[in-house]
Amino acid sequence: MEATGFKCVDPDFRIRCRPEDVVFGANRQRLAEGSQIFASMFDDAEANAEGDPETMDLIEDSTVFAVFLKLLHEPPVPFTEEDITEQIKYETKVIMKSPKNAIPLPILTKILELADKYMVKPGIVQPLHTHLRAHRMVWPLKVYGLAVKYGLDEIAHDTSMFLIHPPLHTYSVEEISVIPTAEALQKLLLLQHHRSIRLREILHDEHLFPHHYGECPRHAKFAYGLWASKKFRLLGKVNSGTDVAAEMTASLKDLGDCETCYKGWSAATEMLAYKCRRVPRRTDKMPLPDQPK
Repeated sequence: MEATGFKCVDPDFRIRCRPEDVVFGANRQRLAEGSQIFASMFDDAEANAEGDPETMDLIEDSTVFAVFLKLLHEPPVPFTEEDITEQIKYETKVIMKSPKNAIPLPILTKILELADKYMVKPGIVQPLHTHLRAHRMVWPLKVYGLAVKYGLDEIAHDTSMFLIHPPLHTYSVEEISVIPTAEALQKLLLLQHHRSIRLREILHDEHLFPHHYGECPRHAKFAYGLWASKKFRLLGKVNSGTDVAAEMTASLKDLGDCETCYKGWSAATEMLAYKCRRVPRRTDKMPLPDQPK
């Protein structure tokens, strides 16, 4: 059966995908240059002179293999995205920003499997890693799992910042199974646990009008009571992804139109935001046991 989806402009070799019996034209040199496995196959075939020297049978899905062959004949360009690191560094909510022009994740997942199976050369695989990273905001759990699987530590660390929320226990067994090792899962659990504890500690220790500085003489009792009440309710709900400062800022509307109280409350929540921003958001930024928090 004639293949569709990939056409080699200078074929000198055929690959037949079984059991679909789909035949692709391919260039022997490009296959050998791009894949260590193909290079070894060609060397062995020439040495043993067995079978049809112009055709190779492989048990592969023809649809996916067509994309893989295109990868070997026309290596992909790295994916470039807008640098949003500074914008998202301190955000606590997962940003859903779908990457434009990136290889779709379902296809990319299968291509990475074939690239690993056929030992594709780094110069071809590395651009694929940039496409994988591009999906970290929309599919963080899947990207994290793939990064761990293929030893892409930096992508795994970078993706972990999008996994501070929701709590890992809210995922199903099937969803969490994409993480291939217990160690990688434990790192995420520790990150969420550490953040939850630190955010609670920061909130617990933050005071309105510290040392009575900027205190409103008319409404101090009401403001202190409101701060304590809001803090108490929030402490019981804080998790790794809670925007503590934003939650406390929401009570500004309850202060009325007192400018002094407004300034004091704003100063306290700004300090909260500053301290919370310093809490690690990535697995590689977690403090060691003997390091300060």
